[in-house]
Amino acid sequence: EQRLQLRSKVQRPRCVAVVERLLPEPIAREWIRRMTRAIRTVDAHSLITVGLVSWSLKRPKVLYSGFDPHVLAGEVDFISVHLYPEAKKVDADIETLRGFAVGKPIVIEETFPLKCSREEFARFLRESKSHASGWIGFYWGRTLAECRKSREIADAMMASWLEIFQVGIP
Repeated sequence: EQRLQLRSKVQRPRCVAVVERLLPEPIAREWIRRMTRAIRTVDAHSLITVGLVSWSLKRPKVLYSGFDPHVLAGEVDFISVHLYPEAKKVDADIETLRGFAVGKPIVIEETFPLKCSREEFARFLRESKSHASGWIGFYWGRTLAECRKSREIADAMMASWLEIFQVGIP
Protein backbone atom coordinates (compact mmCIF):
# COMPACT_ATOMS: atom_id res chain seq x y z
CA GLU A 1 0.00 0.00 0.00
CA GLN A 2 2.85 2.38 0.85
CA ARG A 3 4.58 1.58 -2.44
CA LEU A 4 1.34 2.31 -4.35
CA GLN A 5 0.93 5.59 -2.51
CA LEU A 6 4.52 6.63 -3.25
CA ARG A 7 4.18 5.66 -6.89
CA SER A 8 1.04 7.77 -7.17
CA LYS A 9 2.85 10.79 -5.72
CA VAL A 10 5.80 10.36 -8.04
CA GLN A 11 3.68 10.00 -11.18
CA ARG A 12 1.24 12.81 -10.44
CA PRO A 13 3.50 15.67 -11.69
CA ARG A 14 4.19 13.72 -14.87
CA CYS A 15 0.44 13.35 -15.49
CA VAL A 16 -0.07 17.07 -14.94
CA ALA A 17 2.72 17.85 -17.40
CA VAL A 18 1.13 15.59 -20.03
CA VAL A 19 -2.28 17.22 -19.56
CA GLU A 20 -0.74 20.68 -19.82
CA ARG A 21 0.80 19.73 -23.19
CA LEU A 22 -2.57 18.61 -24.55
CA LEU A 23 -3.77 22.06 -25.50
CA PRO A 24 -6.71 22.13 -27.92
CA GLU A 25 -5.02 24.02 -30.79
CA PRO A 26 -2.16 21.53 -31.36
CA ILE A 27 -4.63 18.64 -31.18
CA ALA A 28 -6.91 20.33 -33.72
CA ARG A 29 -3.98 21.16 -36.01
CA GLU A 30 -2.64 17.60 -35.87
CA TRP A 31 -6.09 16.15 -36.55
CA ILE A 32 -6.47 18.37 -39.64
CA ARG A 33 -2.97 17.44 -40.83
CA ARG A 34 -3.76 13.74 -40.52
CA MET A 35 -7.07 14.11 -42.34
CA THR A 36 -5.38 16.16 -45.08
CA ARG A 37 -2.69 13.51 -45.56
CA ALA A 38 -5.36 10.81 -45.78
CA ILE A 39 -7.39 12.80 -48.32
CA ARG A 40 -4.32 13.66 -50.39
CA THR A 41 -3.39 9.99 -50.76
CA VAL A 42 -6.51 9.55 -52.90
CA ASP A 43 -7.23 13.10 -54.11
CA ALA A 44 -4.47 15.58 -54.78
CA HIS A 45 -6.69 18.34 -56.19
CA SER A 46 -9.84 18.97 -54.14
CA LEU A 47 -9.93 21.86 -51.74
CA ILE A 48 -9.83 21.01 -48.05
CA THR A 49 -11.60 22.78 -45.22
CA VAL A 50 -13.05 22.09 -41.80
CA GLY A 51 -16.47 23.29 -40.69
CA LEU A 52 -15.96 25.80 -37.88
CA VAL A 53 -18.53 27.07 -35.41
CA SER A 54 -18.83 30.27 -33.40
CA TRP A 55 -17.13 28.59 -30.46
CA SER A 56 -14.06 28.02 -32.64
CA LEU A 57 -13.17 31.61 -31.70
CA LYS A 58 -11.45 32.20 -28.37
CA ARG A 59 -13.73 34.33 -26.22
CA PRO A 60 -13.84 34.83 -22.49
CA LYS A 61 -16.29 32.61 -20.61
CA VAL A 62 -17.46 30.82 -23.76
CA LEU A 63 -16.99 27.19 -24.76
CA TYR A 64 -13.92 26.85 -27.00
CA SER A 65 -13.31 24.02 -29.48
CA GLY A 66 -9.60 24.52 -30.09
CA PHE A 67 -10.22 24.88 -33.82
CA ASP A 68 -9.02 28.48 -33.86
CA PRO A 69 -9.11 29.78 -37.45
CA HIS A 70 -5.97 31.85 -36.84
CA VAL A 71 -4.05 28.72 -35.89
CA LEU A 72 -5.58 26.49 -38.56
CA ALA A 73 -5.52 28.84 -41.56
CA GLY A 74 -2.29 27.34 -42.87
CA GLU A 75 -3.79 23.85 -42.84
CA VAL A 76 -6.89 24.49 -44.99
CA ASP A 77 -7.61 25.95 -48.41
CA PHE A 78 -10.52 28.06 -47.23
CA ILE A 79 -12.44 28.75 -44.03
CA SER A 80 -15.93 27.30 -43.70
CA VAL A 81 -18.25 28.52 -41.01
CA HIS A 82 -21.57 27.33 -39.61
CA LEU A 83 -23.54 30.44 -38.65
CA TYR A 84 -27.21 30.66 -37.80
CA PRO A 85 -28.10 34.33 -37.24
CA GLU A 86 -30.17 34.98 -34.16
CA ALA A 87 -33.08 37.35 -33.72
CA LYS A 88 -31.94 40.83 -32.65
CA LYS A 89 -28.27 39.73 -32.81
CA VAL A 90 -27.34 40.23 -36.46
CA ASP A 91 -24.61 42.74 -35.54
CA ALA A 92 -23.08 40.21 -33.14
CA ASP A 93 -23.34 37.49 -35.79
CA ILE A 94 -21.49 39.69 -38.30
CA GLU A 95 -18.85 40.37 -35.65
CA THR A 96 -18.50 36.60 -35.17
CA LEU A 97 -18.07 36.18 -38.92
CA ARG A 98 -15.39 38.88 -38.86
CA GLY A 99 -13.48 36.73 -36.37
CA PHE A 100 -12.96 34.14 -39.10
CA ALA A 101 -11.22 36.59 -41.44
CA VAL A 102 -7.71 35.14 -41.40
CA GLY A 103 -6.56 35.75 -44.96
CA LYS A 104 -8.39 32.82 -46.54
CA PRO A 105 -11.68 32.85 -48.43
CA ILE A 106 -14.67 32.30 -46.13
CA VAL A 107 -17.67 30.21 -47.09
CA ILE A 108 -20.65 30.27 -44.78
CA GLU A 109 -21.28 26.61 -45.40
CA GLU A 110 -24.16 26.08 -43.07
CA THR A 111 -26.76 28.76 -42.53
CA PHE A 112 -30.52 29.02 -42.36
CA PRO A 113 -33.14 31.39 -40.91
CA LEU A 114 -33.67 28.99 -38.00
CA LYS A 115 -33.36 31.50 -35.15
CA CYS A 116 -34.31 34.77 -36.83
CA SER A 117 -36.88 36.37 -39.08
CA ARG A 118 -36.66 36.33 -42.84
CA GLU A 119 -35.79 40.05 -42.78
CA GLU A 120 -33.01 39.55 -40.25
CA PHE A 121 -31.65 36.65 -42.27
CA ALA A 122 -31.63 38.74 -45.46
CA ARG A 123 -29.82 41.49 -43.54
CA PHE A 124 -27.26 38.95 -42.26
CA LEU A 125 -26.61 37.70 -45.80
CA ARG A 126 -26.35 41.24 -47.16
CA GLU A 127 -23.90 42.37 -44.46
CA SER A 128 -21.88 39.16 -44.66
CA LYS A 129 -20.96 39.89 -48.30
CA SER A 130 -17.96 41.95 -47.22
CA HIS A 131 -16.48 38.86 -45.50
CA ALA A 132 -17.91 35.77 -47.20
CA SER A 133 -17.05 34.41 -50.62
CA GLY A 134 -20.02 32.05 -50.69
CA TRP A 135 -23.01 30.65 -48.83
CA ILE A 136 -24.49 27.17 -48.56
CA GLY A 137 -27.77 26.39 -46.89
CA PHE A 138 -30.08 23.46 -46.50
CA TYR A 139 -32.10 21.82 -49.22
CA TRP A 140 -34.10 18.69 -48.52
CA GLY A 141 -35.20 17.99 -52.08
CA ARG A 142 -38.63 19.62 -52.10
CA THR A 143 -39.28 22.38 -54.60
CA LEU A 144 -40.34 25.86 -53.60
CA ALA A 145 -43.83 25.15 -54.98
CA GLU A 146 -44.09 21.97 -52.89
CA CYS A 147 -42.97 23.81 -49.77
CA ARG A 148 -45.49 26.59 -50.36
CA LYS A 149 -48.35 24.08 -50.66
CA SER A 150 -47.43 22.26 -47.47
CA ARG A 151 -48.90 23.07 -44.06
CA GLU A 152 -45.77 21.90 -42.21
CA ILE A 153 -43.75 24.53 -40.32
CA ALA A 154 -40.48 23.03 -41.61
CA ASP A 155 -41.70 23.48 -45.18
CA ALA A 156 -42.72 27.08 -44.48
CA MET A 157 -39.23 27.77 -43.12
CA MET A 158 -37.68 26.05 -46.13
CA ALA A 159 -39.88 28.06 -48.51
CA SER A 160 -38.70 31.28 -46.87
CA TRP A 161 -35.06 30.21 -47.25
CA LEU A 162 -35.56 29.12 -50.86
CA GLU A 163 -37.22 32.43 -51.74
CA ILE A 164 -34.27 34.36 -50.31
CA PHE A 165 -31.79 32.03 -52.00
CA GLN A 166 -33.60 32.18 -55.35
CA VAL A 167 -33.45 35.98 -55.43
CA GLY A 168 -29.79 35.90 -54.47
CA ILE A 169 -27.87 37.61 -51.71
CA PRO A 170 -29.67 40.97 -51.34
